[in-house]
Amino acid sequence: MATEKRPPIHQSSGNAKKKRRRGPVMRFRMSTLILLWIGCFIICFGVYMVSRNLNPEKYEAAEESAQSSNSEVIPNDSDADTPNTPTDSSIDSQASNSSQVVIETKINPVPEGTKVGADYLDRCAFAGDTNIYRIGQMGMLKTMNVYASETLNLDNYTSEYFNLNNTQIRLLSALSKASCPIYLMFGTENLAADDAKEAADHFSSLLNAVKQTAPEAEILVLSIPPVTAAAETAETPILNSNIDAYNSLLLEFANAANVYFVDTNTALKANDGKLNPAYAAEDGIHLNKDGAQALLDYVLCHVPA
Repeated sequence: MATEKRPPIHQSSGNAKKKRRRGPVMRFRMSTLILLWIGCFIICFGVYMVSRNLNPEKYEAAEESAQSSNSEVIPNDSDADTPNTPTDSSIDSQASNSSQVVIETKINPVPEGTKVGADYLDRCAFAGDTNIYRIGQMGMLKTMNVYASETLNLDNYTSEYFNLNNTQIRLLSALSKASCPIYLMFGTENLAADDAKEAADHFSSLLNAVKQTAPEAEILVLSIPPVTAAAETAETPILNSNIDAYNSLLLEFANAANVYFVDTNTALKANDGKLNPAYAAEDGIHLNKDGAQALLDYVLCHVPA
């Protein structure tokens, strides 16, 4: 009897069907992930740079806002109920800050001190009208230190040219940014026509202008010399009472501007309160060589410490 052959029995035929239904499985390597991340970073950075170049104002405003917020002081809640008691370090800091803004008050008139060497004059600028000019012409000041002329005065100092080292220049331009001591002696020529108050007001304008144009310089105001008795009765008189009133106003302006005031007038007076005839030129108004020497000696004995 023939044996009937049966088809082979497939165990787990259901599992085979399931396996056939699955799609392909993707497997990623770590290097692939890194490359993808780098590619994304490059793309994003490129988009950012393009956007920044197209809209720079937007990004600058955002950065300024961030900096402003970072600079704000955030209070500490734990200190909310703590009284503001200064510590030693804060007191020292406040004292240090205060000392930085303290300006030394000048003592006027400048008191007499030890006479300094004549070479001090070579380190100074002497600006003035005819008396300063004549002292330079006598050779008692070097021409490079004399900022004056026979026509320079309080009325025209902003426009008048004078000779300095063979150069025609205006006063404020010549003194611009100077750092050496600057001596100012103006007013004798003006008092022949103006009263003390009017002339002093013009000097105040000059003083302020020099302070602005040479802020680093030490400024010293010289009182103007007296005149002789003959000059008070001349055709165009100059009165010593007017000169004294003018010099008093100069002292007030020097104190207000916190600059030095040197009272050279006192050194040139005789016992009668007028210019010592031994110091006077023929006109009784300007100084001769002895008078110029007396003035400069007084300056050398009254240099601020």
